[in-house]
Amino acid sequence: MRHLFAAAACAALLAACTGGGDRPGTPESTPDTGIAAEPSPPHFEGRASVILQPAVAYVGRADACPPEPGPPIRVCDPEGQAYRPFGTARAATLTEVSTELDSGHTEWVVTVRFAARSRANVADASAQAREHGGAVLVYNEGGTVVLAVRPSELDAHRTVLGSLDKPTAWSLVRALGGS
Repeated sequence: MRHLFAAAACAALLAACTGGGDRPGTPESTPDTGIAAEPSPPHFEGRASVILQPAVAYVGRADACPPEPGPPIRVCDPEGQAYRPFGTARAATLTEVSTELDSGHTEWVVTVRFAARSRANVADASAQAREHGGAVLVYNEGGTVVLAVRPSELDAHRTVLGSLDKPTAWSLVRALGGS
């Protein structure tokens, strides 16, 4: 009889703990706040083709962006800075693009890694831009300038870009990774 009473008590407790969506705090009665769980930061791993183009900052009219139609005398980066390309455009392959919070958890850092076979082209573009006090423009597969990198931020293996806000970092990973 004691076992029957214990089993009945356990069943009653179990029903009280799992059922009855009319009690506050149960899944059936929790209000929808409309706040979604935070997704993971975007990350690309694979192969993505880019073009590296040395360029110097365009000094001239304040309304230099957007560029005029026709041959690319000047191009603009996503922040609206105009550049004048020079030298030889070089193909490169990205193998990874990722973002994470910095050590202080206040800003975002984007790391772009280049394929081993692209490292000579990366080094050449960086050296040419450095020689002229310029930057290296990075075009994605769609032909859009996604990024302008100072030669001091670019080595043959990777570039690490810090002090970014979340929307900029996440969109940069997506633009370079092709998603």
